[in-house]
Amino acid sequence: MNRKSETKDKCPVCQKAGGCDSWLSCEICDRWFHTKCVDISDDTYKVLQKIQNCHWYCTSCDNKIGKIIPALGKISDRVDGLERALTQMDQKLEKQAKDLEEKIQTSKTETILLIESKKQQIQQTVEQQIENSKVQWSDLASDLARDDTNLTMAVDKRIENKMSVMSTALNSTQDLINNTRLQAAEEREKERRKNNIVIYRVPESTGNLLKDRTADDTKTILKFFNQGLNAGVDEQEILKVIRLGRFNDVNQSNIEDGSSPLVRPLLVSFNNYAIKNLIMNSLYKLKSSGHLFKSFIVTHDMTEMERSQCKEKVQEARLRSVTDGTGEFRYVVRGQPGRMEVISVRNRHQ
Repeated sequence: MNRKSETKDKCPVCQKAGGCDSWLSCEICDRWFHTKCVDISDDTYKVLQKIQNCHWYCTSCDNKIGKIIPALGKISDRVDGLERALTQMDQKLEKQAKDLEEKIQTSKTETILLIESKKQQIQQTVEQQIENSKVQWSDLASDLARDDTNLTMAVDKRIENKMSVMSTALNSTQDLINNTRLQAAEEREKERRKNNIVIYRVPESTGNLLKDRTADDTKTILKFFNQGLNAGVDEQEILKVIRLGRFNDVNQSNIEDGSSPLVRPLLVSFNNYAIKNLIMNSLYKLKSSGHLFKSFIVTHDMTEMERSQCKEKVQEARLRSVTDGTGEFRYVVRGQPGRMEVISVRNRHQ
């Protein structure tokens, strides 16, 4: 439950790795929290350490696990109900088998008495009665065989149905747990990227060293932020500037045929969300910015799931633009990652 203070992980609440020697780990999302950040006193923390099987969940996961526990309770109730129904069925089948056995025994006795009473009659009558008895025995044996087969099939079917219901319920629970873990992982990835933006079509530096190219990129984007967008961003507010992709892919582009070299996207990470939000809200100024910045495209640093959703929306917008025969509108994608929508924009006729 506790761990050493030299861990490099940050508390999701205060975003600090130090400042507290007591930590708690959420059993669902595996994140570590300062006890003081989740309102756990030192006395309470000591008590929790003494509990051998102690389970703790963060507030976010606790809300989700609350949906799983009732589902497990319903599954348990259904299993208990199935077991009771199967027990009642077993008792009923056992009684039917016992009654059938008594009927068989009675029938055998009556048949023997009938044969004994007819021994003194004419041989033809005796033979006829024996033949009749054989026929009765044959029919009885067939009936017994059919009853035994039906009984076995009924039991097998009950067992199969019960196992199928239990398997379906367990699979549903496992799917719920897996989905919860995927959602937690997606939320962590969003949190990691929330202060980042990606800028496309920023000209590549021709410097030979990585540090020189990074310095050139930093100067370019600061000029873009402050002159193109008038955002007033200081270099100290930028944590990192990284080109996405291998440098060799750019340098080895075949330019001899007159084509332009590949330009890798530029990832910019800020030290707080407010600066990133200021940049995104200032993008409308691109229309009036200088020629150098008009071609720039700025997007959020999206997760893989968000990029997939964005591609689907872009395809939808293109399809709607093609199928719209009026020519009055074009369709574009707008909105925050994960909540993007296709909207119509009226075309400006020249």
